[in-house]
Amino acid sequence: MKILAVDTSTEILSLGVFEFLDPEEPNPSKARVPMNLLGEITLDCFRSHTEKLLSLLDTLLCQSGCPLETIRLLAVSIGPGSFTGLRVGLAAWKGLAAATKLPLVGVPTLDAMTRLGTFVEGWVCPILDARMQEVFGAIYRYEAGHRTKLTPDLVCPIGKLLDQIEHTAAPLFFMGNGTRLYRDAIRQRFPQAYFVSEEHAVPRASAIAREAFSLYKPQAPSDEGILIAPIYLRKSQAEEMHARKTP
Repeated sequence: MKILAVDTSTEILSLGVFEFLDPEEPNPSKARVPMNLLGEITLDCFRSHTEKLLSLLDTLLCQSGCPLETIRLLAVSIGPGSFTGLRVGLAAWKGLAAATKLPLVGVPTLDAMTRLGTFVEGWVCPILDARMQEVFGAIYRYEAGHRTKLTPDLVCPIGKLLDQIEHTAAPLFFMGNGTRLYRDAIRQRFPQAYFVSEEHAVPRASAIAREAFSLYKPQAPSDEGILIAPIYLRKSQAEEMHARKTP
């Protein structure tokens, strides 16, 4: 089963083609199934997703030798993250789904980021910079490799996010571009915390594909993807300004 995945939730643009065991074949767990990388492009495009996405998609499919006719599933990040980036990625993949009649899975960005590492025990906290002195984040606990999401996706100051974490002897992992800005605050609160190196912690198409595979239901209606909506968590700056001006 080939999955074409994209993440446009940050300034990083990542898209790729990956092959998984067919979901209809016997498999005890989708948590960490073997994945064959057929091609992946990850680029810091400073949010110029609109200009680069379709041309890079053409390059990816050509160079990986995987025409659209061989793809079984489309996967797209739905946030939280950049308003413009999320809209671009979702619009492009909805267009592909409509044109090819392929099923489309919307993948929460923070959930997918936990797929960037092989976590067995401990707490995992992906953090993305949300600007305005806030972060997008969520808290997860791993026990014997099983993931439990302990909070909803949040947009808040870093201190409020850290308040959601219990003081524990279990390993504590932080990842994402938010750690660049708030490493000192995190270290002050949790001196024992581990920081996943940034090259392994940016949103990646491979993580979107893994999460999409775990979410995919073959029996779902093929046109269900048209209903997928982005997770913004808050209004855009333009919407906030308009709300303040409206009596």
